[in-house]
Amino acid sequence: MKKLYVSIILVLLIVSLIASTTYAWFTYVERKSLATFEAGELSITMEADDEDLAFNIMIEDLAFIDFQNEVVEDKYETFNHMATFTKIDIISNIDSPLSRQHITIDETNLIPGLMYVIIYEGMNLDESAILTTDYHTYISQIINGYTTKEDQVLAINAHNQLVIEDIFDEILRPEDQITFQIVMWGDYDALINPETYLETSFMLTLNVESINDKGEITP
Repeated sequence: MKKLYVSIILVLLIVSLIASTTYAWFTYVERKSLATFEAGELSITMEADDEDLAFNIMIEDLAFIDFQNEVVEDKYETFNHMATFTKIDIISNIDSPLSRQHITIDETNLIPGLMYVIIYEGMNLDESAILTTDYHTYISQIINGYTTKEDQVLAINAHNQLVIEDIFDEILRPEDQITFQIVMWGDYDALINPETYLETSFMLTLNVESINDKGEITP
């Protein structure tokens, strides 16, 4: 069984002035022979025969938020505008066999303080497709019925895993394309040392493994 691995490291370097409504900016650029990342938008072309591809990555505009005021209540109506999102396309090459995409997110080196949600947008979207932008409504549906922040965060994490499983259930045929978003915010109150948030860095690793659809890997 042939396998193709795409490993994506998002390094978020945070610089801001005050908590809650202040934007934190970061830029990270790297080149490797795997995929293509463009300013806030990520495209991965997956080959069936392990061919190498090149990628660049540049991401900007990460903001710290206050969980209760902005995630739960959207008190200032700025939550959607404070989001940093990466759109990811997994595209099956014309000569590829039927395949599924096994996605894992490695948080081994991730310190507390990064909040993210994975949104599956669908398969083979056309140019007129409108991606999710009302992130507050989306998250509100996930955390509905949970009264504590701990349970709400667990609900978001469980949702992310379900999205990964939904993507894994999709079988890609030649030239099929799966699209999803990873949307991120900084959670000021979740930091171990909030007073040092100006120097805080986050590292999140996304791994995408393309396998033959007869493979036995499960998410």
